[in-house]
Amino acid sequence: MRTQLSLLLTLAFLCPAAFATETYAEAYAQATVDANSPTHRQWYVTEMRPSFSKVFGPSLNQCFRVASRAETQEFGLVFTVTPEGALKRTFWKTPGEFSACLESRLRAAKFPASPVPEF
Repeated sequence: MRTQLSLLLTLAFLCPAAFATETYAEAYAQATVDANSPTHRQWYVTEMRPSFSKVFGPSLNQCFRVASRAETQEFGLVFTVTPEGALKRTFWKTPGEFSACLESRLRAAKFPASPVPEF
């Protein structure tokens, strides 16, 4: 449960600066800024975060069986969403079987339409 809470607290999404982002560390830094931006904060808090929570909890439960110890201890995810509500890019701190399982479920989900081309 602690891992889930930690993950939800560190999860963030990217705005237009995402186009220049290539690594997990860069994505995480930009996502932290963007999630707190006054321009998109309302959308993030009232639409995106609740939508993500509905998908992520069940996905964690389904995928946890394939998680290695390293993946659960060093887990981190940042992803971007399109104006159509589709997952666009993912940045994993520790890629592996667990992240691949989660990503397939996230890609199958529909999220709220982002207010910018890639958020």
